[in-house]
Amino acid sequence: MANILILGGTQWLGRTLAELALARGDSVTCLARGESGTVPEGVEFIRSDRRSVIAYRDVQDRDWDAVIEVSWQPAWVEAAAKAIGERATHWTYVSSIAVYAAGMEPGADESAPLRPRLPSGSHADMKVYGEAKVSSERVTRDIVGDKLFAPRPGILAGPGDPTDRVSYWPARFHTAGAEPVLVPDTPDVNVRALDVRDLSHWILDSIVAGTTGPINAVGEDISFEDFIALARSVGGHTGDVVAATSQWLIHQGVQPNSGPRSLPWWLPEEGLGAAKQSSTGRTHLSGQGAIDAGMTRRRLRETLEDCLEDERVRGFDRDREAGLTRGEESFLIERWTTR
Repeated sequence: MANILILGGTQWLGRTLAELALARGDSVTCLARGESGTVPEGVEFIRSDRRSVIAYRDVQDRDWDAVIEVSWQPAWVEAAAKAIGERATHWTYVSSIAVYAAGMEPGADESAPLRPRLPSGSHADMKVYGEAKVSSERVTRDIVGDKLFAPRPGILAGPGDPTDRVSYWPARFHTAGAEPVLVPDTPDVNVRALDVRDLSHWILDSIVAGTTGPINAVGEDISFEDFIALARSVGGHTGDVVAATSQWLIHQGVQPNSGPRSLPWWLPEEGLGAAKQSSTGRTHLSGQGAIDAGMTRRRLRETLEDCLEDERVRGFDRDREAGLTRGEESFLIERWTTR
């Protein structure tokens, strides 16, 4: 049984890690503000604001078999590593493939060039998310040394996904029934969705194995066309699939990838430039390192089936972080088919 401290634990990945660690019989403590949710029953919860100079007062004098850090704010990451690093046997910093610079060759591995590091003590915004992850990863390595394990996941999927980027599609195909569904015509886009539970199991396995170093963690590489076909099959859709061109969608004000009035996984060349190359989960990075290090990936169909059941529980008509509303989609389909 491991004594694990999770810096977080109330949001999606952190909570999944806490739940699975408890199921394994580990002792789990979560340190967080507690504003974005609750920790699983059985977890020791320490309420703390990581912006405070005494944020780690209640955990820094205890020994930990493992610490798992999920933040992307370099200042918070640095402060935690300085406060607790010496008391931890193994340290996991959950990084991201957003750390990689644009222009990578297909099949690039963990040695590919990274984005520049931000100044020490930085507080970042999403415009420099990749740079913030680079900074957080490197400052942790500077402090905790060779005990650092830095998984670099791409797009995650699974029940409870707060981004809606993957779950939108099986849910939309299911609710559409025999009605048409609008999809982007994206022949060059591939989908690399990794189940959040598979990532979490691998992180916990890596604590036991003593795995260290940076390792890419990406899902199976399939085409967007095959992904749509799979999501449609899972959703039981029998209507038409209406594929609109990127240029037309842009002119209609549809947003790429995520956010309101968007089509998830759509990455048009026009207007995105280097963002298409560097977008998490869209590059053809090698994921062999994680497979060699023991990560197992469930079938994408299983993930989508579980996403659909989760959507049923949460409500198909709820407000979403990504995708089109039914009204927006109907309007766009009408305009496309009568253009």
